[in-house]
Amino acid sequence: MTASGNVIRDAGIGIAVSVVQGAGGATISGNIIQNAKHGAIVGMEWHKPVTGDLLQDGAERYSQLKLNGNQAR
Repeated sequence: MTASGNVIRDAGIGIAVSVVQGAGGATISGNIIQNAKHGAIVGMEWHKPVTGDLLQDGAERYSQLKLNGNQAR
């Protein structure tokens, strides 16, 4: 899965990405996320958020995720 070059404004969660055991890889790059109330990029287990904002901390725990060049405002 790739999420690249998006502009997301005024969302509850900017980008939700699965961190369920066995989930495939995801590349999230070059996105601009503004005013996301519950986090710019948040790890999910099905419908439940299980991380904080991965742009701030914790993305390194998930080797299947590649985050680069994203901006949260």
